[in-house]
Amino acid sequence: MPALREFPPPGFQRYSRADPYEDLVGPFFFEPRLRQSIFQVRPEMCNALGILHGGALMSFCDFALFVIAREHTYDSTGRSYVTLGMSIDFLGRCKSDAVVVAGGDVVKVSSDKELIFVQ
Repeated sequence: MPALREFPPPGFQRYSRADPYEDLVGPFFFEPRLRQSIFQVRPEMCNALGILHGGALMSFCDFALFVIAREHTYDSTGRSYVTLGMSIDFLGRCKSDAVVVAGGDVVKVSSDKELIFVQ
């Protein structure tokens, strides 16, 4: 997605609780109703080839997983969760000023509410 004139777009916000790591690699924004996340690639997020670093993208994906599963996590339940596993295939690349958007669905919540599966 090309750079946007207004960033973040209307309806997107930063998470209210500070996260030092996400503050360092972000900022990341989310739209709670749509369960979508967004960020704009900055030059310092890019590798020596000038493309978005895979680790920066995975950090954003981890943030997006939380947004997608938000209705089952701390804000709604008071329970904290961490990412146990994540698989990613890098199918393309993006450069500085690109806008990256993520969304998905909760596909399963374990009966004991200990695991949340997102895609």
